[in-house]
Amino acid sequence: MKAQKLAFVALALALAFALNFMEKSFLSFGWLNGGSIMISLIPLCIVAIRYGVKTGVMAGFVYGLLSILFGGTVIHPFQIVLDYLLAFSLIGIVGYFAHDFSNQKGIMIGISFALLAMTASFVTSGVVFFAEYAPVGQSAIVYSLIYNLTYIIPTAIIAITVTPIIGKQLQRIVQRN
Repeated sequence: MKAQKLAFVALALALAFALNFMEKSFLSFGWLNGGSIMISLIPLCIVAIRYGVKTGVMAGFVYGLLSILFGGTVIHPFQIVLDYLLAFSLIGIVGYFAHDFSNQKGIMIGISFALLAMTASFVTSGVVFFAEYAPVGQSAIVYSLIYNLTYIIPTAIIAITVTPIIGKQLQRIVQRN
């Protein structure tokens, strides 16, 4: 990995992690088991768009690993894979659909598809590891879907709206230098 690319990814990870702390402080309205509106995904989406799927997956994996190390909810080793390592690695999918920030449609499809895959990972974890929180009479899959979609949908709207705006500005700054 070239020095400039490594520095960019490291800064994006640092920003994502700082945003994660903000999420936990301000954007986790009553989600008991770690859910929150994930604005921290925006820097990860930018990495995937700018450098492609492989680098996006790698950045997501590192972000997931850091999230575990600094306060993640851990019930079981396989839950770590589903809720952190796999889930955040899936953000790299965005880079398959969009290769630059002018492709609004590609960004929208990429983020939607990545968050759909991420939701599948979260819901699977919810069904397997958090089923006891489902209200009496409600299936674990319905409970997990409802729980996860309450923050995934706002996350998708924010990421689809904000990522291209920030990405285009970032592209202008990089091109000037």
